[in-house]
Amino acid sequence: MPDTKISALTELTGTPPDADVVPIVDSATTKKIQIVNLLSGMVPKSVVTLLGDLIYGTGSATVDKLPGNITATRKFLRQLGNGSISAAPGWDTIVAGDIAAAIDLTPSVVSLGADITGVPASFTDVLTVALDAGTWEVIAQITASNTSADNMDAKLDDGTTTRASGTQLVPAGGYCSMSITAQFTFASTTTVHLRAKSTIGSMVVRWKSYATELGATRLHVKKVKS
Repeated sequence: MPDTKISALTELTGTPPDADVVPIVDSATTKKIQIVNLLSGMVPKSVVTLLGDLIYGTGSATVDKLPGNITATRKFLRQLGNGSISAAPGWDTIVAGDIAAAIDLTPSVVSLGADITGVPASFTDVLTVALDAGTWEVIAQITASNTSADNMDAKLDDGTTTRASGTQLVPAGGYCSMSITAQFTFASTTTVHLRAKSTIGSMVVRWKSYATELGATRLHVKKVKS
């Protein structure tokens, strides 16, 4: 008994460009059809030809391709609609306007404005900065001197928890510098402290190194997540 589904198929009278022709045969009927009759919605093989090609809809029941990024520059997919209709995608580099305004990629710097003399043997504030809700990276640089050999201890804390700390030898009659880095996540505005102490209790925290280098003691703060 003939297959009524096969017999009902429309015979292919020509061979359109890029069509794959499939013979359909049973005991009574032989017909040729385009493969797209069986697999409607498949992307024609001529559309995707090169490594990295991406397919997107054109809005008219057809598809097109975005060629892969062949440059040596890292690029990202960019697409901008008008509020109700999308647009074709493209490759582009990230610019400042693409980043949410709440995330400032430029670090803020808080610097010491004058020497702190006679730093005691217990932790005392050197610099503070108030940071709003979000995740912040804080890099502290601290420079100190003493007439006698001394140990400088420094730490970054949020008033409750110490996130980073370090110790550096201060040579007699000389300077030393140290950097410590910490990440803080806050639910609301919180003050971060850079604190220091001296083993012998007479250290000087410097706002500049020697006579010319300003910003010898400072905080770099950068918001990395809102």
